[in-house]
Amino acid sequence: MFTSCVDEFSELNSDPSTITKPDIRFLFTKCEASFQPGDYAQWFGGFNDLSTWSQTTVSSGGNTTRSNRPTDEANGCGYEVNEVLRYANEIRYQISQLPEEEKATYEYIQYLCNPLLVYLSIQDADLYGSRQYTEAEQARYTNPPLLLPKYDTQEELLEVWLKELDQTINYLSSNEIKDVLNNQDFIYKGDLKKWGKLANSLKLKIAARLINKDRNRAFEIVKQVAESPVGLIATTDDDFVYNKGKFDNNWNNDFSVGVGTQHLIDFLVNNKDPRLLYFFQRMTTILMLCRLILIKKRMPDFVEKNVISEVKNGKKVFKEWGGPGEPWVRYYGLPVEIGAGQMDKYEDYFDPKGQLFVLYSAAGAKKSYYPCTYRNQEMVKGLLTYTYPDARMLLRFRTLNNMAGMVCIFRQRKPISSWLNSPCWELLGMDKKVPKSILQTVSLLQ
Repeated sequence: MFTSCVDEFSELNSDPSTITKPDIRFLFTKCEASFQPGDYAQWFGGFNDLSTWSQTTVSSGGNTTRSNRPTDEANGCGYEVNEVLRYANEIRYQISQLPEEEKATYEYIQYLCNPLLVYLSIQDADLYGSRQYTEAEQARYTNPPLLLPKYDTQEELLEVWLKELDQTINYLSSNEIKDVLNNQDFIYKGDLKKWGKLANSLKLKIAARLINKDRNRAFEIVKQVAESPVGLIATTDDDFVYNKGKFDNNWNNDFSVGVGTQHLIDFLVNNKDPRLLYFFQRMTTILMLCRLILIKKRMPDFVEKNVISEVKNGKKVFKEWGGPGEPWVRYYGLPVEIGAGQMDKYEDYFDPKGQLFVLYSAAGAKKSYYPCTYRNQEMVKGLLTYTYPDARMLLRFRTLNNMAGMVCIFRQRKPISSWLNSPCWELLGMDKKVPKSILQTVSLLQ
């Protein structure tokens, strides 16, 4: 007869450092840390396509018949959605496994995931339309594992996201909740009122996407937002802002920036929109223009019409800028017409023969310049050293080590209130759909 011990060795043979039951609070922290609305791949590849399709930028050689086709590097923020969704689903699952007395303590955390998911998903659907969402990241919780989730249409997704935001708003506004996250929620520090305002404010992004598809539905959403007891992001204290750290900024190399389109740059210049100075680089070739005038070499017509010259010592020299004046006169965009780079009428913009944007010294040294307005890389790239001319635009340079980290921001005060109080809603018929009392409430948000 053989005998053996009957003791249970499973606990004895388990690594005590192995976590078998995760802390839901820590899962939520990881969910927030995975929230990445504009990562490296999206800016490096996705922006090129999206900015071309939206006629924001154009290649320095001009648009071609392939300009509206996705490139090999095209990318949205789809996988970031899946990263956040993976943690959100795990949080929901872990909460569902808790005994009832514990569930009441942690249940609210799953609803804080919804605004994060909706914010990212809207961006991704803007670029690609349909995407996997309602069945995505469910393999672990299904039997047999769901490995081929369906694609939800953008129309379906907008309704799903409205439902999720409403779930968050309703739960936070109808339950007495004692926060257990505190600093584990590094965005709002467990301030649930701010989470409710974020969820309510996000509904306006969905309304804006429905206005040309289902105007009545868009008006209905705006009405709900204005009447919601949770309120809106109306002050900077409520803003969704956090700094991911100066070493988490996605960048260590150059990327294709593109040139601003003519109609966009002209619009910003004519309205003296300060965003122009941030998004695009100004032309910094005053010394080059002085040289062009001095040697009587032709410069691009669209630049020359804004140059005021004078005669000194018998020579024609640069005096000052005309036109809209500084700094606006330094910004010029490119035409978006297909094949413009090969058209004679646009020669001054594209210099197809390579003779217009260059100068040669007496010794034959070649110096080139570019009169149009490139997208500003400094708005995206961190941890790089930049060189820039001093205030007098001379040849002395200073260096700047840009150590700024990636900061995620949603909804400063002005955009939220201006969306609701914008004249465009009234022009579209909003005044006929919303009672005056709501419009008066909205006006208080200014």
